[in-house]
Amino acid sequence: MFERITSAPRPWLFVHLYIPGGSRNSWKPEYTLKPRQEGGDEPTLAPRVGTLMEISHGARLQDGRLILLCNALNRCRILEQTQDKPFQAATVQLLPDTEELASVGDVF
Repeated sequence: MFERITSAPRPWLFVHLYIPGGSRNSWKPEYTLKPRQEGGDEPTLAPRVGTLMEISHGARLQDGRLILLCNALNRCRILEQTQDKPFQAATVQLLPDTEELASVGDVF
């Protein structure tokens, strides 16, 4: 996934979702990003809120590992899964920061 992102023009963006158990659970059916049924409960244990991240620097080590320096930009909500493999992709909605909204409210 990261090779694909960093081979494209900047900005290099991805969404980080915290999945309990990490990568060993990310491909389990109970953590897939299935669509929510209208009026229903969450269809899976997959988190629906994550963090929009930007890769600022990256390097491939001699042993094949990839080292990335990333910055958190904003919280976001998963709206719809658009791809399943080779990695999951989704349409997201940025979520406003409550502190930022409060400071703007004080100005007006």
